[in-house]
Amino acid sequence: MELTQIDIRKLIPQREPMIMVGRVIDAGEGTVTTALEIKADNLFCSDGKLSEEGLVENIAQSAAAMSGLVSLRDGTPVKRGFIGSVRGLKVSKRPPVGCEINTTVELIGKVMNVDLIRGVVRHEGKLIAECEMRIFLEE
Repeated sequence: MELTQIDIRKLIPQREPMIMVGRVIDAGEGTVTTALEIKADNLFCSDGKLSEEGLVENIAQSAAAMSGLVSLRDGTPVKRGFIGSVRGLKVSKRPPVGCEINTTVELIGKVMNVDLIRGVVRHEGKLIAECEMRIFLEE
């Protein structure tokens, strides 16, 4: 099955209205790229733009999608994850309603049930946000 055809709800534990990832557009070993169309009714939008908190949640859910792809491949249940920490958050632009953002997450380390990831968000090919996160996965 092509990545873009996978129902995102099979990969992440979040449900509407908290889903902050639209689809997976690319994936490899320890990396994933997702897309999200910013809609006006998004809970994380204010003043016609996605908030910084929304960008952080988008990165976290992109990491969840990466983990979900592994679960789908292995035939295991999708694990819930919790943001343990966010480091080095830089936001240069809040994307406007109506645009699409692309988020790439890379797994840079794993210790037991904790994933260390680096996420970058792009709008129209330009970097608009980045950070590192520690994500605790439920066993």
